[in-house]
Amino acid sequence: MQRWKKVLIIIGSVLTFIVAAAWILALVYEDQVKNMIITNINSKLKIPVHVKDIDFSFIRKFPSATLEFTDIMAEGLTYNEIKKPLLQAHKLNLNFSLWDVFSDKVSIKKIEITGGSSFIYIMRNGEANYDVWKSEGSSGANSGLDLKDVLLNDMQIVYRNDITVDDYSMRIKNANVAGSFSSEQFDLTVRSDMKVEHFIADKVNYLLNKDVVLDLITHVNTTTKLYQLKKAELTIADLVLNTEGTIQTTDKGNMINLKVKSDKAGIKEMLSLVPKEYINNTDDYRFDGTATFTAQITGLSGKSSTPLITADFTANNATIISKGSDHKLNGINLKGSYVNRRGKNNPVSFLSFSQISAMLDNQPVRGSLTIENLADPFITMSANGNLDLAVASSFYKPDTLQSVSGNLLLNMQFRGRAENNASYQSSGSVTMQNVSFIIKDQPAVFSQWNGTFVLDGNRFSINNVTGKAAGSDLAFNGSINNLFSFLFQPNQILSGSAQLTSRNLDLNEILQDKAQTTSGDTAYYLDISNNFNFLLELNIGVISFKKFQAWNMKGDVAVRNRNISSNGLSFKSSSGSWNITGMINAAPKDSILISCSADLKNIDINELFTEMGNFGQDVITDKNLRGKLTADINFAGMWSKTLTCNTDKMVVQSKFTIEQGELLKFEPMMALSKYIKGADLQNIKFNTLKNTIEIRNRKIFIPAMEIKSTALEMTASGTHSFDNIVDYKIQLLLSQLVGKKVKQMNTEFGTIEDDGLGRTKLFLSMTGPVSNPKIKYDSKGVEQKIVQEVKVEKQNLKTILNKEFGWFKKDSVVKTQEPPKKKKEELQIEREE
Repeated sequence: MQRWKKVLIIIGSVLTFIVAAAWILALVYEDQVKNMIITNINSKLKIPVHVKDIDFSFIRKFPSATLEFTDIMAEGLTYNEIKKPLLQAHKLNLNFSLWDVFSDKVSIKKIEITGGSSFIYIMRNGEANYDVWKSEGSSGANSGLDLKDVLLNDMQIVYRNDITVDDYSMRIKNANVAGSFSSEQFDLTVRSDMKVEHFIADKVNYLLNKDVVLDLITHVNTTTKLYQLKKAELTIADLVLNTEGTIQTTDKGNMINLKVKSDKAGIKEMLSLVPKEYINNTDDYRFDGTATFTAQITGLSGKSSTPLITADFTANNATIISKGSDHKLNGINLKGSYVNRRGKNNPVSFLSFSQISAMLDNQPVRGSLTIENLADPFITMSANGNLDLAVASSFYKPDTLQSVSGNLLLNMQFRGRAENNASYQSSGSVTMQNVSFIIKDQPAVFSQWNGTFVLDGNRFSINNVTGKAAGSDLAFNGSINNLFSFLFQPNQILSGSAQLTSRNLDLNEILQDKAQTTSGDTAYYLDISNNFNFLLELNIGVISFKKFQAWNMKGDVAVRNRNISSNGLSFKSSSGSWNITGMINAAPKDSILISCSADLKNIDINELFTEMGNFGQDVITDKNLRGKLTADINFAGMWSKTLTCNTDKMVVQSKFTIEQGELLKFEPMMALSKYIKGADLQNIKFNTLKNTIEIRNRKIFIPAMEIKSTALEMTASGTHSFDNIVDYKIQLLLSQLVGKKVKQMNTEFGTIEDDGLGRTKLFLSMTGPVSNPKIKYDSKGVEQKIVQEVKVEKQNLKTILNKEFGWFKKDSVVKTQEPPKKKKEELQIEREE
């Protein structure tokens, strides 16, 4: 036991001595080693290297000596006016032999970099930021490079090449590069575990957030600059690729001759390597089956040239199953190929899926797809088969659809360059058989759609396409232009013309917005896409919206630039005939502008007010009016997207005639009735009433009009606001007033008395809330004002719209009109001769 204690004491003493000696030696030789390394580095580099701290140790990597740099930064060249460091690292360790410390030569054997980044780039002029080594170094100190290992831990590597349009970004979790770098020939071993954040070549991202493992053994001949791959296994997202071949470095670049293959590649893993530009996410599907894959990379990789990449792949009897569904696409057979060579000399890119065949629930589907020049694609595709949409929707369904069913018979071909409309060639047809679908957040069920679309170039014809939208039947015939431009290019306009025929069109369910509907109310939403340009010829038996109904609607409707317009739409409604020219403008962000001119004949005025919801006001409603209306109406107004009227922005000018009219329980007349002798003003009947009224600023402006009814004869004018505030000027025969009340009224002209002939005229004013108006004598100027209003109130509607909303500024007809100044009123009665 004592012997072991002595041994342990001796070992401990030796270790203590070694540690102490190492610490003393580090202190003694620290400055010498630091100066030797730093001097050598500065003599070899064109760029400055900044270091926060340098620490020398014999112990940290014993038996090797270590020089540790903290927060090191090596500058690079300026890239796009931004100066980014070539290398930035938290720790950089240089390991060398312990005995080199006692000589004038230090040979670095191992480099370890931890927690940093490297930004490598080549600019359009060919200048590279990593060209930092001097052609000849000058240093009095002797140093060498006898590297065996290079270790990288948690390093971000970014590479950009503006010539070849390459952009790579990867985070190296750990990497070990080993070899006898000072020998003329040696085996280079690389083992790396990394995540490729993106791998963009020629504007196409081939790898996005993929885990990659590299296991490589390469024989290196530094004399001939030949690299021969002995073993190269690349694992990308569980897809294992084996590579063999050579890389020869020349003055012009790297001459590459590599072959990559995978004999049993999983289909999902293979598809995950297809760029997102060409295929959607595959995570929602389960794949059974394998495929073979071979690729060849040959040619010069240099400043102005890139190698040719060719690949071939096949799949036999594979199966795709959509998660959450019992349906499957099985018996998949296809052959594919890929070719890509970038650069200025003979660039080419090509992706092809040929001889595609499969069974979708025992229904055969065949097709092909070829894309030439991925940067400016020329597309050739075909599709044939009977597609069950309910089954197909379990594999792919647009986000706008809630459900879909029915069948599509496909027999179509297309070829053309995506960005060149003139190159489009198409033929064949798509036939709908009993197709039904529901659009998300819309209650309408579109059902029983049948018909054929015939392809011809960049357009397709609509041949007797019929179906139902909720309770409405629809039939279309016509053509759609710019179809493939709309599908392949952004911001394209889909245009066309068609005849729309319907026996019954109910807009209530079609326009209803389910997303905005709550219990107890019904919300409607109207918006128009800026990408549609259509001309519809309408022939509708019955059309309904809210309480409005129309029959035998005919005319043309144009949809263009978020506008719906018509130059002549005729129909029957409210027991009369309509002819409308107008426009609905949905371009404003939060509103809809509606303007129209309407010619109405023999309209039942009570039905009109009922169906139109009293035009959003309660001044005079369907409860107050009876009769037949003939009118010329100019209208402009603003609605919200949910079809709520903004009465502040409503302008109307109407020249009308009412025959066989009745005015029922109209509050202003009821207020006047207590002054009328023996008259019942609850129900005023008249044969003919003509006038031109205007509505603006939430007011109805009524020029002077004569009312001859069974109850009284009078002339009236004034305003009536939507808040039921009135300002009426009324002319009555004195004989119609209650005699005793008049005799109690005195003016500056003395007591007023009826002469018994009923020829005395009296002017009254009615102002204030309609529920409790003030009625008083008016002045002689009122009569003159009544006559003048007939002229002033007939100003052109464009002038009103210009004044209220600033519209029609360039119209020469529009003239600014100043309102007449009011005269001071006096109390006066006029007696006719």
